Amino acid sequence: MRNDNYFKRLDYHIRDVPSAPFSGIFFHTESKTAQYLTIDRFIETASPETLAKIFNTEKSPREKNCGLGKRFTDEVQVKRNSGFYLKIDAAAGAKQDFFVRFTMDAGHPVLFDQSYIDIADNTAARLILYFDTDEKTPALQSYRNGLISIRVGKYAAVEIIKIQNFSDAALNFETVRMDVGERTRVTVHDIQLGAQKSGVSYSSYMQEDWAEVYIFPLYFVDKTRRMDLEHNLIINGKSTLSEIKARGALKNEAHKVFRGNIFLNKGCSASVARFADNSIMLDKNAAGTSIPTIFCDEDDVIGEHAASFAAIDKEKLYYLMSRGFDELSAKKLIIDAAFRPVFNSIPDEAIRNRLNAEFDARLSTQIQVQADKTAAFKIGTATSGTETAVSDSAQNKTGATNVQ
Repeated sequence: MRNDNYFKRLDYHIRDVPSAPFSGIFFHTESKTAQYLTIDRFIETASPETLAKIFNTEKSPREKNCGLGKRFTDEVQVKRNSGFYLKIDAAAGAKQDFFVRFTMDAGHPVLFDQSYIDIADNTAARLILYFDTDEKTPALQSYRNGLISIRVGKYAAVEIIKIQNFSDAALNFETVRMDVGERTRVTVHDIQLGAQKSGVSYSSYMQEDWAEVYIFPLYFVDKTRRMDLEHNLIINGKSTLSEIKARGALKNEAHKVFRGNIFLNKGCSASVARFADNSIMLDKNAAGTSIPTIFCDEDDVIGEHAASFAAIDKEKLYYLMSRGFDELSAKKLIIDAAFRPVFNSIPDEAIRNRLNAEFDARLSTQIQVQADKTAAFKIGTATSGTETAVSDSAQNKTGATNVQ
């Protein structure tokens, strides 16, 4: 019998978490053209039709298995206790920076955030969304369920850095919808570091021609933590380019699932979409699963997917150790190469230093040397109309599907 109170993806028995006031939100920008409101103030002034369009979480029949489920998105809108509206207009010849931080602490352990970001045509902007736990309560048991809607207009160039750095005792659920306009380029760095259980669904809708979306998820999962990440590319426009390129590391008895769904819908001719997920397995008891799926209704397109699970490359390890690094330091250096450049791009020095310090602490705990036998495999490239064979192992699984 189906249990509607059980979220199988994360082995989570859903409970009714009551809402409470939340004041741990901080916003900063030097921009003179942006408009910032609390989400409650924005909702008061927007029409019901506008709100229904902005926070539309309905799925097409083909997308029915995507997302965390209506229960989570409805919960945010009913229990909302924080969030913001941000309107970013173009500034002549200038790239604008925006920083929004949600910090949970002992007085504010529950967050239901609903936000809308509206980026105008011809805008160049960088947006940092940072979710964390106060340093004074590093073991805080907290609950967050977020709903974020992003609209990017035409001819824009936007970079989004989204960081989740909650305590290891936190529960985190997040649904993001992003609509991308014609000839716009969006780059997303989705960094997942904390939470005991974290479920994220990020859907990018490319309805117009010549749009470009590049998504770079980064994850580090250790101890007994569980992470379920989903990125969806829904492509309707012609001549679009899109890519999901995920990288991460799994340690101890951690468990990660990554779902990459590409929808090449009728009319999106001459579009190219790619998905790749590459995980470094630092312990033999860590478990990783990658599930790439391509749905294709158009002939003149290219869709590719690939995934790999492996211990740290022995040749790289040997090279670094031959240069004087011990084994642990060499492993840290290899993993650092993926995370550190993104951390160092964050303009806020205090947050940059905290991320680097906490990441160092996670990596510096004893890393178990893997068995010589490495569970490593790759899925081949699939183009429209091609079926791809799939390999499974006991701990590391990859499921790939092409659907016409």
